[in-house]
Amino acid sequence: MLTYSMTGGDSLMANLRGMPKKVLDEVQVAISEGAARILARAKQKVSGPRPKNLGNVTGTLRRKLNAKVTRSDTAIEGIVGIMLSYAAVHEFGFSGQGASTVKAHTRRNLHQVKEATSFRKLKDGTRVAYVGNKAKGHGVIPVKSHSRKWRMEMPERSFLRSAFRELKPSIEAAIEAAVGRGLGR
Repeated sequence: MLTYSMTGGDSLMANLRGMPKKVLDEVQVAISEGAARILARAKQKVSGPRPKNLGNVTGTLRRKLNAKVTRSDTAIEGIVGIMLSYAAVHEFGFSGQGASTVKAHTRRNLHQVKEATSFRKLKDGTRVAYVGNKAKGHGVIPVKSHSRKWRMEMPERSFLRSAFRELKPSIEAAIEAAVGRGLGR
């Protein structure tokens, strides 16, 4: 989960602890509204056109974005985040290489199947492709387990941090206004 906090939040909470419940309620509402605005902006960035934004492909990234606000004796916390393994790669970018193991499997040889003029069924039920009178194979080729090297360059396309940066001044102003309302100013 990607989490962001505002500097000075601890001192703000220390000052708010002695304040009336109405102030804390107002601040919680302001933080909830701020988290909802960040969530909406992040979803907009995920759905926006490429290459600047991520572009909507399956919608999973947008659907998995979430926001919640928790309140305890020591903090009012608004969290906007995502629990998806590949979200951090999009948010921060990635440059690297590695190797993956490919399990043994079979693959269809479409070339054998396409050039076949006829098929004959064997006693065991498998089909053999024929070109004229010459057998070309079953159209299925076994592939042994092997290692595949890969290299990946993924540019940073921030959707959470940039949404937070864009909205931070207005959210801070809303929290200050909420404290003022709570105090009756």
